[in-house]
Amino acid sequence: MAVKTGLLTTFDIAENKVDVSPVLSMLNLPETPLLNKIGIAAQAVNSTRYEWWDDVLPVFNTTLSAAYLTGGGSLTVASVAGILPGAVIKVESSLYRVTAVDSGTNTLTISVLENDADHSSGVTVEIIAVSGKEAEEYADMDYTQKVKRYNMTQIFRDYVKFSGTQLSVQQYVNEDVFADEVRRKLQRIKIWMEKAIVNGVRLEPSDNTTPRLLGGLRWFINQKGLTTSASFSEANLKAFLKQIVDAGGVVKEAWMNPSTMTNFLDLESSKLVIDKGDQTVGRKVKQYLSEYGDLTLYTDPHIPANEIIIVDTSKLAVKPLKGRAAFYEELAKTGDYVKGQLIGEYTLEFRNPDAAGIFTIV
Repeated sequence: MAVKTGLLTTFDIAENKVDVSPVLSMLNLPETPLLNKIGIAAQAVNSTRYEWWDDVLPVFNTTLSAAYLTGGGSLTVASVAGILPGAVIKVESSLYRVTAVDSGTNTLTISVLENDADHSSGVTVEIIAVSGKEAEEYADMDYTQKVKRYNMTQIFRDYVKFSGTQLSVQQYVNEDVFADEVRRKLQRIKIWMEKAIVNGVRLEPSDNTTPRLLGGLRWFINQKGLTTSASFSEANLKAFLKQIVDAGGVVKEAWMNPSTMTNFLDLESSKLVIDKGDQTVGRKVKQYLSEYGDLTLYTDPHIPANEIIIVDTSKLAVKPLKGRAAFYEELAKTGDYVKGQLIGEYTLEFRNPDAAGIFTIV
């Protein structure tokens, strides 16, 4: 075997891998609507177990856990999280100022600001604001620790193989058959990635006998987010959107299987924004308008047909493992053919999945 002496450059090494991640990122396929929207981040992660810290979403609502009678002087609530002495709270049509908080019994001592009245157990207690007196002494505010979350990287791979004859004969079409095959395999990898990002189940194996799997959108929501099962109606949908808002989420986007869109088409037309073209037959729904926010409607063929996913996609990021963004490398020749592999290792970052939800139609 000949030995290369002197300066070694990239031109002297045929086995250098080729970065094809820009090609993967630029592919916008009908089968990958979610990836088309959120893209693939350039920022890489440094470990196969990628960890991040989530801010705990602020709490603005709780509920009464016991009935209140006019003049009672205190409220018993489900949780005192986010409620401080001096807070102004609203219970139905009544306004109160909180003068003391007992976290042991979840009791609020109150003074009446306006319209004291009886209130039943289970009604909403809304935090309006915090008020302070002039020149008031310092008092510790509540502190909520951040939440650690993690996901695994997943290896996506495919292969190309051409005989020496195939690479040498003249083609009927004027194209690089090798480059075309690489692009075709990248398209398949991107569809696999889309499916994993939607439906993947996180798996952290103890050794390399089992592949790592990333947790997808549905997995995170089912683990940490809001879920409900109900028949599709405007009342049930709005009740679920209220849950999202009460949890600190934002009602911006709904993702569903194309067949699920029929449910929105059947709603009263005044509730919908329809994309109408002069030469278009049929209707395409773009938005659903509600008092909790305007939902932009998206379809993805990989979402189960009975689910509507409420999520803010700005909270999602697909990131490569450092040095493992999609690349092609030629493998050793063992016969009269050329073969190579396409590899990319990616994970999904999903911030605040506790503020996203899945509405399952039954």
